[in-house]
Amino acid sequence: MSEYAVAVDERLSELQNWLSVVFSRQAYSIQPLAGDASFRRYFRVR
Repeated sequence: MSEYAVAVDERLSELQNWLSVVFSRQAYSIQPLAGDASFRRYFRVR
């Protein structure tokens, strides 16, 4: 796994950890959104 992929996985893991605190008593799902050509990643949380 590349260094970039590891960093992306760590960021997604941090997002999941944060959401589990914010939505501790609610069900939620994370969906990746189609991105642009930049380094940013976008997710929809429902």
